[in-house]
Amino acid sequence: MTFRGEVSDEEVVDAYRRADLFVAPSRFESFGLIFVEAMMAGTPVVALDAGAAPEVIGATGAGALTAPDSASLASTLAELVGDSDRRARMSIVGPRPVRG
Repeated sequence: MTFRGEVSDEEVVDAYRRADLFVAPSRFESFGLIFVEAMMAGTPVVALDAGAAPEVIGATGAGALTAPDSASLASTLAELVGDSDRRARMSIVGPRPVRG
């Protein structure tokens, strides 16, 4: 993990795009913008079935929701890390930004 400090919006989008998965096991993510950003970049999302995640990710197919315990999270991650085809399917169903 690298803490880079302040970065440009373009660098944030690039980081999302380069990631195999975006994992945010937050129990109290109130708005869910981080999930939307990852999905817009085509990055599959793993989140706890808590807070804003179920509403934001819901039935999009662009992410996986897991129970809020470490065993469930570890199981979901192991499943997705080992299934590149599923990650690829998840990455193409997420929303994309509209370019003008």
